[in-house]
Amino acid sequence: MSEEKLRAAMGDLLALVVHDLRNPVATISANVSFVKEVGAGDDEDVIEALDDVETALGDLMRGLEQVGWVGRWIAGQASMEGAAGDLRSAVEAGVRRTHTSLSVTLPSEPIEVRRAGGALARVVELLVRNALANAAPETVHVIVQDGGAEGVVEVRDAGRAIGEELREAAFTLEGQQILKGRADGRYSRVVGLLAVRTLVDSLGASVEADGQDGDAVFRVRVPK
Repeated sequence: MSEEKLRAAMGDLLALVVHDLRNPVATISANVSFVKEVGAGDDEDVIEALDDVETALGDLMRGLEQVGWVGRWIAGQASMEGAAGDLRSAVEAGVRRTHTSLSVTLPSEPIEVRRAGGALARVVELLVRNALANAAPETVHVIVQDGGAEGVVEVRDAGRAIGEELREAAFTLEGQQILKGRADGRYSRVVGLLAVRTLVDSLGASVEADGQDGDAVFRVRVPK
C-alpha cells in the first residue's frame, strides 16, 4: 500500500471511530442531563457526581472532535473550513467556548482575514484551554493585533513556557509523546496542540510557541 493510500485509510479509520463513539457519548450526556433535572433530588453527593460525569463527557466529546480533525489532516484533507471574516469575531467566539471570564484585548477596527470563522474560533479555544490548564485564569490574556499582511492572535499566561527545544515539535504528530512526558511540554488532552496544527493548516495560517516562564505565549498568524 502506498503512503498516500495508507494515510487515506488511517483518516477513514479515525473518522469511523469518531462517528461510532459520538452517538453513545451523546446518549449518555442526554441521560445525565435528564437525571439531573428530574431524578437527582437534593442529594449533594449525587448532584456533584452527575456534574463530574457531565464535565468528563464534555471533555470526551471535544476529544472526539479533535481526533476527527487529526484524521482528516492525516488523510490530506482540510480539518475544518474557514470563511473570510473579522478576526476579532472569531477570537471572541473561541473565548466564549471556554466559558471562562478572561482578559481580551481587541483593536477598535475590524481585521479582515481570508479564513477565520469556526476553525479559527476552535484554534483560540484550544490554546486558551491549554493556558487555563497551566496557569490561573486571571493571568490568561488574549490579544488581537493587526500585523500588516496578517492578523495576529496571542494567548499569553503566567505559566511555564514550552521548552525552547520542544517548540517546533509541540505541534507535530511525532512530538506529542515527548510533550506528554515533560513538565515544560504543556501537553494538551487528546493531542490538543496537534489539533491546533491541523486547524491552522486548513486556514493557511501558522502557530508558534514563544515566551518564557511566567510569560508563556502561543501566537497565531492569519493571512489577510
